[in-house]
Amino acid sequence: MEELEQSVGNENITWKEKAHALKGIALNFGATRVAELSRTAEEGYELSCEEKEKLFVDIQNAYQSAKNYFL
Repeated sequence: MEELEQSVGNENITWKEKAHALKGIALNFGATRVAELSRTAEEGYELSCEEKEKLFVDIQNAYQSAKNYFL
């Protein structure tokens, strides 16, 4: 999550790589909403910084919900 957040303002390929990695982790844990949003982030690697920031907040919220569910 932290690496994806740090890549918001970086090169698009970094955002895409971090979103892809998070998608894989989420799928392994069954966190489907996180995986769906990560897929959106991966495919939308050319989004503006503002759009990436909004999407990251959505991913964070889904991550927190999944974390609460599993714990």
